[in-house]
Amino acid sequence: MRIVKPWGLLAARRFAALSAVLLLAAPAAGYVPPVDDLIARLAAQAPLATSAILEYSCHVYPVTLGQGLGEAVSTQQDKGRSFRQRVYWQRRALLAVETLAEDGTVLHVSIAENGTVQQAALSTSRRFSDFDLHLVFHPFLEGDSSAWKSELTFWGVTPRQTQLVLLKGAPHFRAQESPEKALWVERESLRPVQLVSAVGGGPEPLTLSIAFSDYIALVARARDRDEETFPRKATFRINGQRFKEVALGEFEVNPPARKFPLQRLRQQAAGRPPGRER
Repeated sequence: MRIVKPWGLLAARRFAALSAVLLLAAPAAGYVPPVDDLIARLAAQAPLATSAILEYSCHVYPVTLGQGLGEAVSTQQDKGRSFRQRVYWQRRALLAVETLAEDGTVLHVSIAENGTVQQAALSTSRRFSDFDLHLVFHPFLEGDSSAWKSELTFWGVTPRQTQLVLLKGAPHFRAQESPEKALWVERESLRPVQLVSAVGGGPEPLTLSIAFSDYIALVARARDRDEETFPRKATFRINGQRFKEVALGEFEVNPPARKFPLQRLRQQAAGRPPGRER
């Protein structure tokens, strides 16, 4: 992500604009779960799946921050920097991610299994940062509070309290370290809708936001209740400008073991040419 930092941007102006977008206000009184309770509830909503293969498109947009928050927002994606990701997941056992160019060339492979992580760049023409490669949807799959806490920590958010606030007129829980570092969750559906943090440091850090939307049911259940607890899309913004949008495409839940090319992934992540898959 290439950013021209807005040296003239005042902190007061930034926070005023952020508040205008979020429309904060005090809602009617109601039960407010402690942070650990709220995170446990999010984990309990994970789909009833033990494994999945998911395909993501990652569209990247150019960003130039100038005179103010959210100005000159680009709607044209940078196709040369956009990419795809193929995810192989097994609950509490495996998370492997292939990062591919638009033409299908594998650029990077990472595999985490049984507490061990290996990764390797397979192309000298394209490099990715940890933020580029990070799978923001992982805690929605795991069904584990520690996965949610690790995700929040990755983005620099350590919630200490939960508040009940209004977002665009609807009640939400805000698990926060501060109002500028928080996870917003719809009170009724318990769907996370936005994660907000600060990046860059200094007296005028930039505001990072990740919006989750287009919720679907990964696994159909017989129960007569709303099971749409998995977001299809995550939109990343810096100071109000969209710079990346990650969208779920095809996916398969609980696929047969033969569809997990573990030998090849392990060899590629270790920097070795892949042999024949058993």
